[in-house]
Amino acid sequence: NIIRRLKLGEEGAFKWLYEHTWERLYNQAYRRLADEEQVKELLQELFTEIWQNRRQLNIQISLQGYLHQALKYKIYNHFKSQKIQNKYLEYLKVSISHLNNQNTLEEELRFNELQSILHECILKLPPQAQKVYLLRQNDGLSNTEIANILNLSISTVEKHMINAVKLIRASMKYRYLTTITYIFIFFQKI
Repeated sequence: NIIRRLKLGEEGAFKWLYEHTWERLYNQAYRRLADEEQVKELLQELFTEIWQNRRQLNIQISLQGYLHQALKYKIYNHFKSQKIQNKYLEYLKVSISHLNNQNTLEEELRFNELQSILHECILKLPPQAQKVYLLRQNDGLSNTEIANILNLSISTVEKHMINAVKLIRASMKYRYLTTITYIFIFFQKI
């Protein structure tokens, strides 16, 4: 008897069971799931559980009937799990969408504040550095094109650009930290 041999831990009995029932079980599961990988995973789980629980096997019906019933429960649990996962994923999507809307507003406010700070920093640049910076950043011109427009050497344009970036970076760092500190203190009071 195959069940008795399984309970005794005979690997040959398990191998026989696997080889003689796998294809029929595969077809049964595939008709319901239509996903080859998922079917293989469920069958792997089923046969692993049979082997791990072989000593407690209490089969009241035929072995085929038992296997088909066990697979039926696996498929049912799979669909139940999928339904729960889908509900959870939908909940996450809604939650993330809500957070994104909140974050988008916060990011937009932060971006506008940074834009304002940057604009103030650019206005404080020396006139020639300001021209070079704006031609590069706003118009996307190369150093050569800027040099031709402003009638400067390329190295002078490069120096103005380096100077402008250094001044803006230093000013932004100070202004941004001051703004962040203010915002932090403001929201602490609320």
